[in-house]
Amino acid sequence: MKRKILLPTDFSDNALQAIKYALELYKDQECIFYLLNVFFIKPTNLESLIGMEPGSDLYEATKSNSDNQLAKLLSEVAFNDHGNSKHSFRTISTFNEPLQAIKAAVEEKDIELIVMGTRGQTNARSKIYGSTAIDVME
Repeated sequence: MKRKILLPTDFSDNALQAIKYALELYKDQECIFYLLNVFFIKPTNLESLIGMEPGSDLYEATKSNSDNQLAKLLSEVAFNDHGNSKHSFRTISTFNEPLQAIKAAVEEKDIELIVMGTRGQTNARSKIYGSTAIDVME
């Protein structure tokens, strides 16, 4: 039976290192790796919140950026995986709060393990874990 492993990414170096770690750790096991990117814009006003409806220019541009970055990441990790026949990859790009998106992916895809970086894009050295990592662990 293939393992189903979720790899949340914000495209930071920290997230990439976690992905590489998971690929190496499970190199001898059959796995489906789900690369998840959660795109969202922190609303600065009501107008920007309303602008994130599917079909709006803001939503579509942000989704397109997420899809493009996931495709680039998929290409990078699939080639670096040297064509491991035991590994397959899927991408998920979604608009949501990170924790809610992770919970939904775990439930929908029957995920058994999440491997993620401890710090995200801010890479704050003053903190051991980022807020999303803490939320997922709790």
